[in-house]
Amino acid sequence: MLGYARSLFINIILLKMQIGNAFLEKILPHVDKLYAISNAVSPSSSVDVNLKLFDILGRLALEGLWLYWYYTRLEAIDKDHKVTQEILQKMQRYRVSLKQLITNNPILFSPYKDEQAIDINLSAFFFALDLTSHDDLHRWLQFMVEHIHFLFYTDSCYPCNLHTYHELLDHPRSTEGYKEEVTKGSILYPMIATYAALLGFDDVYEEIQKIKSKFLEHCNFQIWYPDETSERHFYKYSDNHGGTLSHVGVDQPQDIFLEEIFKECYESEHFNQLSAIQYQTWPIILTACRHYSFPIPLHFLSGFRADTK
Repeated sequence: MLGYARSLFINIILLKMQIGNAFLEKILPHVDKLYAISNAVSPSSSVDVNLKLFDILGRLALEGLWLYWYYTRLEAIDKDHKVTQEILQKMQRYRVSLKQLITNNPILFSPYKDEQAIDINLSAFFFALDLTSHDDLHRWLQFMVEHIHFLFYTDSCYPCNLHTYHELLDHPRSTEGYKEEVTKGSILYPMIATYAALLGFDDVYEEIQKIKSKFLEHCNFQIWYPDETSERHFYKYSDNHGGTLSHVGVDQPQDIFLEEIFKECYESEHFNQLSAIQYQTWPIILTACRHYSFPIPLHFLSGFRADTK
């Protein structure tokens, strides 16, 4: 009975992957053309393009991560099997398409919403799993933080905590205290700093430090961790769960920064006790994070932390 239930569950996952692939197959043929996807949005404002492009970015990265998960399972059984190689080729195609999407749609250097960190994180994780893509990830994050610095300097569309469409259309405003109000907290900058510190992108880490000291001294940089209630609430988001490390110190040297943020990962077993982790279906966690706009647990990057020690 247990074997039947597990087989049924895997078939549901494969169906989900087929549906995601069917959607992306309408988009992937056009990602190699400059501004093609941006123009296809038929926007009334840059906000339309920004929201839709980051949505596509996250969808593509998440489907790529599901393919990575499926490939590693097949590889363990028969690396040279035809199906295994087909999944590998599709995963590589998704990764190339993600790079082309970013290169040909420069608005992906400029997140308007801080919570777009979730889609950026999914994409960065997908790139980070492939050593040959680290340079591409470096360039993307480098351009992004430099552009964000410029947006703050010129008081343009810097990342904010606003959520509604009409608020984003009016962003930014020049009223007193506005910038401090819409940038109270951030998961974006500590996430970028984490990849920079883990993968040796020193210039990116230093740029995050500059943004913090020049424009965001008031901003609470945060990292989220699961807690003992997360298993009960993660998959349906029936209630708030988890805990937050506040005022993450990106002003510190990279090794101290990493020690601070990964300490909770090593001291708590709550992440490893999630059923999706125990049953080795970890992309379900990423899917839930994206669906409910919840930060991606830092634990997914712990393997890169081990590589830097």
